[in-house]
Parts: sequence; C-alpha cells; structure tokens
Amino acid sequence: MLNRVMGQLQQHGWAGAGPDEATSIFFTRGAALWLLLSRRGEPHTHVKFSDRACLCAEAALCAAAHASYPSLAPPYLGHVHEEGLDLLVCRAVNAVALDPDRLRDGGTAMQAAANGLQHYFAAMPAAQLPAGAVAPDAQALLADMRRYYADHPLASVALPWLDDGMARRLASLPPMPQHGDLVLNNLGLHGHRLVIFDWEDFGAVGVPGLDLYTLLLSLWPGFGRGEGADCNRLTAGHGELVARACTGMGLPRDDFTALMPFHALAFRYLKRNYGAQVRDRMDQVITRLPTRTAA
Repeated sequence: MLNRVMGQLQQHGWAGAGPDEATSIFFTRGAALWLLLSRRGEPHTHVKFSDRACLCAEAALCAAAHASYPSLAPPYLGHVHEEGLDLLVCRAVNAVALDPDRLRDGGTAMQAAANGLQHYFAAMPAAQLPAGAVAPDAQALLADMRRYYADHPLASVALPWLDDGMARRLASLPPMPQHGDLVLNNLGLHGHRLVIFDWEDFGAVGVPGLDLYTLLLSLWPGFGRGEGADCNRLTAGHGELVARACTGMGLPRDDFTALMPFHALAFRYLKRNYGAQVRDRMDQVITRLPTRTAA
C-alpha cells in the first residue's frame, strides 16, 4: 500500500522522488496511518492514508479550515479517493510545541501565541464550513446532552444546567463553527507564527465560546477545579485573553461566563470516547460546577 501512496503523491506533484526526500511512517491504533515526508531535513508533506476509512469529510474540513484561517491552519494540498485507498494531504509545518511555561515567560513565544489567538477569535464569526455543511443546531446538541447525562453518574450536577434557561441563552447567540479541540496539544509556533493543528472536529459544535473554554482548561491547570473557575477570578493574563477573544467573537463576556458550565458538559459529552485521562479530568471539573436548581 505504501508504494501506491507514494505513487499518488508523486503523480499529483505533492512529493518528489529525489535523494533528499525522506519518509517517516507513523502507525496509529485507528483505521488510518500517518506519513511524514521531509526534504533536506525539514518536514515537507503530511499524509493521512487508509485502506479502510473514507477521509472525504475530513479532507473537506481541512480545506475549509485553511480557507477560513489561511495563516493559522496547515495548507491543504488535496485528497485522493480511489478503490481501496484514501489520502488526505497537507503541507507539513515544522512547529515548536507550546506549553504554559513558555507562554508565561513574557517573551516572543507568548506574544506570537497571543497575536495568533487574537486573530483566530476575530476571524471566527466569518469562518465557513464546507459547502452544504452547517454546525449542529445548539438545541439539538442540548437535547442529545440531556439524554446522555440522564444516565450519567453526574446527572444530579449536569441536568440542572441543561434547563430551559440555558436553551434560551443558546438560542440568543449566533452560531460560529468551533475548532472543537482547541487545546495546547494542538497549538505550535512556526517561527513567530501560531499554527493550529487537528481540524477533524471543525464545526462539530457551533456554540461560541467552546474553543475559548477548552483553551483555558489547557492553559491553566486550576481552571474549573475551584481555583479560579469563575471568570471574575481569572489572572490578569488570562483575563486579557478572555476579553480579547470575546471582543473578537462578538460574544458578550457575561454570556461566556454563563456558558462555562455548558461548555464543560459539552466538551465531556463530545469527548466521551476519549481516554480515561480526559474523561476523569472533565468529571472533576463537572463535579466542581456551582450547585444549580433547575427552573
């Protein structure tokens, strides 16, 4: 199969066959494999391929993400769908991983990340999903979450937040397709430019503020654990991030604060099939949500 993959890459001009072209193959537990091509020691082409799964929908999302955020999403090159083989091809970006310590040092990494995130949230209201696709209706998501949490051990904490008051607040906000997994693991720096990776959940949620909430979770270990879980107690740096992001999205700060319990529950629901570490972290966050009596 690898020979077929390389043949398609060369046929479309996405990769060469010269002596300076190197190949690394990453084996994953899912239905797809990853291929990284480098040229003269620098990452050049990133390929996801499978003989079992169709990558058409994911390819369309990657293309839409790059069109909506051309300076932030890896450049989309193309997609091949033929008998027994699917390829999703993007230009590889040689990025340095971000971590909270680098973002707290006040240096160029923090400034580059802050500028990139500000641009991301400001561009979000105009972001477009693939033709014919729409972000799921917030009310339908709310109904799905109610059914899920009805049989969940945390039902007594979760269900009061998924009431008619939350439904009315969600209905008052314009939908904006979210990245869906905006956490530090999916952010990197290419020189002085922020890069956002892993767009396979782009548009899975259209409720504004979810990306900002998950970003805060990954930036601040104490967020949502009773150590500044309320936006009114954010540190100066995080408070500025929230203010700029809300302004960029056109989302009132009060709405973001009020939606934080919903975002915690939505993220736990959307990532319910993730590993135990993610589930346990979000269960701890949900356990610490303020007590609320359903209307």
